[in-house]
Amino acid sequence: MKRLLLVGLGRFGRQHLRVLSELEVPLGLVDTDERALAEARETVPSAACSRDLAALIPEAFAADVVVPAFAHRPVVEACLEAGLAVFCEKPLAPTTEDAVALARVAEARKAVLQTGFVFRYHPATAVLLELLEAGAIGAPLLVRARFTGFKRPRTDGGCATNDAVHFADLASLVFGGPARTARGVARDLLGAGAESEAFLSLEFGPRQLSHIEASYHVPGREREVLVIGERGAVAIDFDAAEPVTLHRQVHEKGPAGIVARDAEAERPPVSRAEPLRAELQDFLENARRGARPRADGWAGARATAAIEAALLAAREGRSVPVPQVGP
Repeated sequence: MKRLLLVGLGRFGRQHLRVLSELEVPLGLVDTDERALAEARETVPSAACSRDLAALIPEAFAADVVVPAFAHRPVVEACLEAGLAVFCEKPLAPTTEDAVALARVAEARKAVLQTGFVFRYHPATAVLLELLEAGAIGAPLLVRARFTGFKRPRTDGGCATNDAVHFADLASLVFGGPARTARGVARDLLGAGAESEAFLSLEFGPRQLSHIEASYHVPGREREVLVIGERGAVAIDFDAAEPVTLHRQVHEKGPAGIVARDAEAERPPVSRAEPLRAELQDFLENARRGARPRADGWAGARATAAIEAALLAAREGRSVPVPQVGP
C-alpha cells in the first residue's frame, strides 16, 4: 500500500490532516515533534509515523509539504528526486532562486509539483473567472486585494511573503500572465525581522495593475479581492456567506464629459464547497494521473518573484522589474 506523506503537523498541517483523513488516503506522517506525531496518530491510527522523512519515502507515492517556508527547498527536492508527486504549501520557496530550482527539478523529473494557492480553489474564484470569461465586466484593469488580520508574526517570513503571495498569484490568474514591474512599501513594525505591514503594487501591463495590502495589525480579519473592469466590477469577500457581488458600473463619455453610471448590485450564487478539500482532491488526481496542476511549480515561482521584487522595491524606494521565470 503506497502512502501520501504529510510532512509537517503544525497549525495548517493539522488542517491538511483533517481533510486527508476524511478523504481516507493511506497516510505517512512526518514531523520532528514527537508530541505532534502522537496527536496525529490518534486522529489516524493506521498512519505510519516517523521523525525521519527518508524512512517513509520508499513506501510513498506523493508528499504534502506543510513545513516552514525556509525548509521547503530541501524537503520538496528530496521528495521530487525520489520520484514522488509533491504538493507544497505557499510560498513554494521564500526566494525566487529556490522556487525556480524546485520548478526545474520537477520539470527534469517530469514530476507533479503543485503549489498550494488555495484561493484558486475557492468557489468564489470560480464564479469570478466565469464572469470574466463571459465578459460581464469587460477587460480587467485593476485588482485590489487585502489579506489582513490581527495576529502574531510568523517565524518563516513576513506578511508579504506568506499572505500577499496568494493574491499576487490570483492577480496573475485574472490578467492571464505574470507581473512585469513592482513597487512597494513594507515595514517591520513589530521588530520581528520581517515585514508586518506591506502595501504592494504590481503592474501586469500598460492598463493592468494590482494593489495588495497585507498586515498583522488590522483588527479582525479581511480576505477580500476587488476586480475592476472596463464595464463593471466583481467584489469578493472570501469569508462572507454570500462572497461575490457583481457591480455593473460604467464610465460613459458624453457631451458634458465622463459620467459614472451605476446599477443595483447582483449576488451570483456560489457553492459552499471547502477550498482546501477541493485543492487536495485535485492534487491526488494529478498525482495519480501525472497531470500538470493548475498552479504548478512555475506558478509558485512567478508569485515568489513578484513578491520578492516588491519587497526589493520597498527597500530601495524605486520601481523594480519582476524576473520573468518559467515557460
